[in-house]
Formats: sequence, structure tokens, C-alpha cells
Amino acid sequence: MKRIITLCSVAACRVIVGVLALVSVVVIVPANAQQAYFADGYHGGVYGHYPLDWYTQFLVDQLEQHPQWCIGLEIEPETWDSVRVHTPEAYQQFRHMVETSHRIEITNPSYAQSYLYSIAGESIIRQFQYGMCKLREHFPTAAFTTYAVEEPCFTSQLPQILTQLGFRHAVLKCPDTCWGGYTEPFGGELVNWIGPDGTSMLSVPRYACEALQENSVWQTIAWKNSPQYLRACRQAGIQNPIGMCYQDAGWKYGPWLGRHNSSKYVLWTDYIEQIADKSSATDYHMTQEGVQVALVWGSQVMQRIAQQVRRAENRLLDAERIAAMANIETGFRPDQALLDEAWRQLMLAQHHDSWIVPYNRLNKRGTWADNIALWTADACRLADNANENAHLSPLNPSSNSWYQLSILNTTGKQRHEVVTFIDEQGQERDVMVDAPAFGWVSINGNDNANVNDNGNYPLHPERSHPERSSPPRSLPSNLSPLNTPLTSHLSEAFHPSSENTFILDNDAYRLEFDLSRGGVIKSLFDKQQRHETVNKKGEFAFGELRGYFERDGRYRSSTESKATATVVKDNELVQSIQIKGQIAGVPFCQTYTLKKGTPLIDVELSINWTALPADELEHLNIGDHKHRSKEDKSAPFYNTKKMLNIYFPVRLHQPKLWKNAPFDVCESRLDSTFFDRWTDIQHNIIHSWVDLYDKKASRGFALFTDHTTSYSFAADHPLALTVQYSGMGLWGRNHKITEDTRLHYAILPHQGRWDEAGISDRNEEWNHPLILKPHPSGGKNETSLLSLDGTGYQLSAMLVDENGDLLMRLFNADGDDTPHNIKLGFPVSSIEEIDLRGERIVLDAPANLSSLILHPSSENAPLTSNQLLQVQMPRFGIRTYRIKKK
Repeated sequence: MKRIITLCSVAACRVIVGVLALVSVVVIVPANAQQAYFADGYHGGVYGHYPLDWYTQFLVDQLEQHPQWCIGLEIEPETWDSVRVHTPEAYQQFRHMVETSHRIEITNPSYAQSYLYSIAGESIIRQFQYGMCKLREHFPTAAFTTYAVEEPCFTSQLPQILTQLGFRHAVLKCPDTCWGGYTEPFGGELVNWIGPDGTSMLSVPRYACEALQENSVWQTIAWKNSPQYLRACRQAGIQNPIGMCYQDAGWKYGPWLGRHNSSKYVLWTDYIEQIADKSSATDYHMTQEGVQVALVWGSQVMQRIAQQVRRAENRLLDAERIAAMANIETGFRPDQALLDEAWRQLMLAQHHDSWIVPYNRLNKRGTWADNIALWTADACRLADNANENAHLSPLNPSSNSWYQLSILNTTGKQRHEVVTFIDEQGQERDVMVDAPAFGWVSINGNDNANVNDNGNYPLHPERSHPERSSPPRSLPSNLSPLNTPLTSHLSEAFHPSSENTFILDNDAYRLEFDLSRGGVIKSLFDKQQRHETVNKKGEFAFGELRGYFERDGRYRSSTESKATATVVKDNELVQSIQIKGQIAGVPFCQTYTLKKGTPLIDVELSINWTALPADELEHLNIGDHKHRSKEDKSAPFYNTKKMLNIYFPVRLHQPKLWKNAPFDVCESRLDSTFFDRWTDIQHNIIHSWVDLYDKKASRGFALFTDHTTSYSFAADHPLALTVQYSGMGLWGRNHKITEDTRLHYAILPHQGRWDEAGISDRNEEWNHPLILKPHPSGGKNETSLLSLDGTGYQLSAMLVDENGDLLMRLFNADGDDTPHNIKLGFPVSSIEEIDLRGERIVLDAPANLSSLILHPSSENAPLTSNQLLQVQMPRFGIRTYRIKKK
């Protein structure tokens, strides 16, 4: 039987699947065919779909009735907390089965079944760590050996992450729920999945012969071990073919293939270790583009979710790092319960249903999107509260407490940047700071200082010593003060060279804006490279907003209307300008900011959609909304070419595109990112940045974004960032424009390839700006606790564990695999390398390219003062260290 599915509700699709499970259960296998195997199981949970009052007992009964049946579980760990309360007897029976029967295997212990490609690498680690911890509260002896999922919850770095968590195998199939995409087909029975760091994991791929199901938008042919699938496997030489279906928790069908199927049910680990032909395994170097996934990128709901998650990720990691700083200096112990709850809230916001069905109602608080807004806000609040009493210097109640304003650098690299704050007279001041690596530098302030942090890091002044009896002190020598307040005049940096041209100029760049064409950049001259960045010959303008508006029946562009330019700030350190124009009659504003000391051109874009009449906004569709016949299988939310984009035509010769992913960077293999069918998905996702590189000229151009979304690029089409889509999405849901759009992005012309130009470090600094925090004076004015300068490594995490030890996790973002010295600015008694389970690693360098040597930073320095930690790991490697302080 063929299934003809267009776009319907999730509930309706589940009903269809259930009916088909009953009417299409017989598979006749020829006598000379190979033995077929099948991995059955369940997916869902208390946040997805798990009937708490009866479903656990149903699973127990089905397992008892079908002794040859076994199942894999992908059930949200928190589910078992509720099951234990609602049906305690069934809970105990099922718990006993998990512990003793060897018929149940937990294949995805992550906390919220996240799409791993869309979140930060550190978030992926916490998803597994918290999930495994929660599951062991219920199933103490559970082994996590093989990773398998129902939806495309994959990313290229899984071999390394899973191996360090104790997994031995992975499955790259998700045959029955590919709504959001699938992995690329490759290989046969088994492959050695090799991650970007070189870690190899024996895995079951989506076979090269495992085609997408005809007339479906969610399945491959492996979902029911059909004759078509088994025949394709036999022709491909696969001796032990296996299919898969993880049923939604709540379905009542028991064994998925029914009674008369000759396939043998098997657990994934048993199949890989006891049945599959290991000798035929081929090496599979899957890049991030092998994760062929797509969601309704560009819709406002997706923008909000991705921005909220990114903001909470950055905020929570910074909170942990600040707590670690305070712990080193004063012995401060953060409230771990608050941090744990903050991570829990963030992890729930990363649930795959958050991204694929954001409009579905979840609970009394509203839809998934409504809950994500609350979860991420709570995560930020809890992270702040956990550090409420964190001090970088010991408190001295008897002293007159003049408060210092500390500028914290939570990255491991020294930074030379501009910081803006409000001084005692209420004036906004810009200060150039030499911020030590993972440390702080202090300037004068008071406990009521109102720090201008652009809304990213709200200040929580310490209120215990509000008196101020000391006169103002001078700024430390490493700070360059600038008293110039906000200005509205035009300095040499801002001047119209003609009626329609406005120029923004600093020590790094000269930008010329064409006001007659909506304020696009007609010239971006890089003074260091002495290179013009803008390609002036093409169809598209640099900084142009352009998209297809259905109401107008044509593409509309910001170049159709004139723009105005207004100076926001003009001093020796910061120049900022606002370009205001219109796109299809809708006002927009782009704020460009240049700061001395940073090569980034920072841009904030806002589009005032709510200026339109309500009835017009209600029906405003942007994108590919052509009339489609029943035979037309294309979908409008895949076609980025017609979405509202911002374009960056750059003057590079046949550039190659590089893109980052969680703990990874890959070179794109795509000739074009454009597609409009589920069967043709291309990986067009910008996680944090993409970079174009012209090898011949050794020049590049990077684009940073504040949220995971899509981009466009082809040999004959410039790089473009998706700004807005509105219209039909998955399951026929109308993704409307309901509010104004606000995006934050940055661009960076540079010399050399992405790793030579330090793009990963620049992006890390952009995501973790210097933080302003008051603390009592009397402490150190400048402190560096950890330096990764010159290593190519980044600080993935620095936190205080439950024992009061420090955990430091490093990521080799763009360094080589030679040993590097890490400077520790505090006394330690011991350091040991651990895996992601917290277990000590016995080092056998150089075989595994991991070594650890602790020695004084100089011959005369005592071991208890400054140390150098020598670390060696491959590019894109992840290493974790437990540090015991002296």
C-alpha cells in the first residue's frame, strides 16, 4: 500500500500511520532471501506524548505477550518521575524488566531529544550528562551503548561526544520520522563513522540503497522491512539488512511488523555486536552536510526560538565561568541546584518539538513557543541568581567600601576591546580595555552604576556596602578613557560626500552608503588589506533587503526607496550610524557600528512590520507562494531564494564556503544551497558563522549570526542571510508575521583562511562580550586565571563541580595537534583528564594525541604559583580536566 501524504496535522499523521500498521503487516520474504532484522521501539515522553495513566502497563503487557519482541527506548528521562507517581505498580514492573530482561535498551538518554545540529556543542554534552544522570535514578544498571533516535537528532561530532560518554555504537537511520530531514545515504551493513577529530565509531548508516519512500514526506523505505527494501539490500550485497521504527509513545500496536513477518526483532547493540558483518565496514567521514535537515527557517517563531536559546546558552555558560572565577579567588560555591534547574529549563527549550512544531499546544502555559520564551527567561534568571553572592575579591566589612567596576573576560584569550558604561555623572563613556584572558580588570564605579550592556547582561550590583566615602580614583594605566558623550554632529568619520552618499570611516574600514538606493553599501574598503570587499558588478547590492511579496506579485527590494542616515555615536573609539529606509512600504533600520580594536562590523537590523494595518499584516506572505497542483511536491518553506534575504555580494574569485557546527567546521561540498522539495534537502544551515574564502587571493569574508537559521549561496548567487519567511509551513501551519523583526549579525572581511584569520575566536568573543560587574575595592585590579593564547583552543566550559573542584573543558577550534602550553594563574594541587562521564582517563600519549604535563611556568617559579599545563589533542578535539586547587 502506498501512502500519499501532503501536509496535515501531527495527530492526523499518527492516525494514518497506525491504520497502515494494521492493514499492511504481511511481508512475504522469498526462501532464498537473507535473514532480515528489525529494531522496534518507542519515542516520546511527558513533554511529547506519553499517556501516563496506562501506557507503562501497556508496554509491560505487550512484552509479556510477545517473548520474541524487544524494544529500544527514546523516552524523555523526566517521564519516569511522572510514571512513578501515576502508576507505581506498572513503573516497578517495567523498571524490573529494564534491569533484568535484556529485552529493553535505552538508545537516546539525552534530556530533551534535541536536534543536536542546532544548539551549542556544550549544550549537547549537558543534554546527555543530565539525561543519563536522571535515567540512572530510575534504572541504576542501565547501559548506554548504542545511540539511535526516531528523528534526525544528529551532528558530525557525535562519534567523539558519544565515545567519551561511554557509547560504543551509533545508528544513522531515522526511517519513520524524517519530517525535519534525514542523513545522507552511504555504505552498507556497517560503517566506521569517523568524526572531524578522527574518533571512529562502528555504526549502522542509512544504507546507500535506503531510498526515500515514494509519495512520502517523512519516511525512508526501511520503515517496515518492505520487499522493496529487502530486495534493494540484497542487490547491494547487504547480508543482514535491518529496518527500524520507533513508535510514538501512545500508539497501541505492540510489535510493529505484526504476527506474520519473518523479520527478527533485535536490539541495536546485539545486532551490531553479534549479527552484522564487521569485516565489511567501510570508513565514513560524514561532514555536517551529511545531516540533511530543514525546518521553517526564516519564520518569526523560528527566529525567536533560536535567538532565545542562543542567548540563554551564552548567559548560562558565562554564569558558570564567573562562578569559577569567584571560586578560585574567594572559594565561592554557586548554588548548584539553581544552575541545574537553569540547565533543565534550557534543555527543555532545545527539545526537537520546540523547533518542528512550535505552534502546537503543550500545556496550560500555551504552545511550545510560549513555553520556550518562559524556559529560556527562567534559565537566564536562575543563572544570575546562582551567582548572586559571587565576589571576585574577599569582602572586608570594616573597610570603607568604594566599589570598583570590573570588566570580566569569560573567554580564554586576551582581548583589546571597547567597553561602554554609564559613569557617576550619568554620562555614557567608552573605554578601551586590555582584558586579561579568563579574568578581569577594574575601573572605578559605584554600587548604583547603571552599566550600558545593550540588554545582554543585566547588572546585579552588590548592595551590602552602599556607602561611598572615597574620592574618585584615576583609571588604571591599562585603560584609555574617553569622555566624549553621544554626539549628533558629523565628524570626519561621518560625512556625506554627495547628496546620496554617506561615508563611515575608521582606522580599519571605509564604508560608503548609497542613500538613493535604500542605504546599501556601495563600497567597503578594507584598509589593512587595501582591498575593496563589495562586488559592484552583480545583480544584487551589498546590504540589500530583497524578497518575493505575494501581495505585489514580484520581488521587492530596499533599493526601491531612498534612505536617510543618522549618526548614533561618534568619538575616537566608536562610530555608529543608523540607515533608515523601506522595503515594500515597511520601515526598516540597520545600525552599523565600528569599534576600535575589533575587525568586526556589527549590524543590528529591525523591520517595523507592525507599522502596517492589522488586516494587511495578517495576510502578508513573503516567499514562494505559487499555486501548486496536487502533483507538485515542492514546498514554499524550502525555497530560500524567494524569502526576504540580506545580500552580501563580495569581490572574491570562486570562493569556497566554510561553515561551523557544534565542535566542528567543514568545507561545503554544495554547488548550490537551493532546493524546494523534501526529497532534495541540502544542508543550508548557518549555526554561528559561515565564511567565504578565495584561495588564490588568500582573502575571505565571514558572516556571524545571533541564531541558527538558513543561508543561501551558489556559484552564480551571492551569500545571503535569511531574514523573513511567512506563509505555509510544516503540516499546513501558517507561519505569520506578528511582530517586528530584530536580527543581530556581524561581517568580517579578512586575510587568510578561516583558521588563519581566527574566525572561531572572533565569533566566540562576539557571543561572549566583556561583562561589567561591580565588586568591592581592595582586591586585584587585574587578574588572569587561565590563558589559552597561542594554542588555538577555546574554553568550552569552566565550572565548579559538586565537590568544589574545577572542571575545565577545552575545544581545539583551529589549532594543530602539537603540544600546547596553557597558563594557569592560580595554585593547583593536581589536575587529571576525565571523560564526559567524569571518569579518569589513563593517558597513553602520543597514541591518542592526548597528554597532560604540569610544570612551573619558569625554572624559578614554585609549583604552587603559576603553572603551565601541557595539552595535546587533534583539531576539533574535546578534552576535560578536573582541577584541584591548592
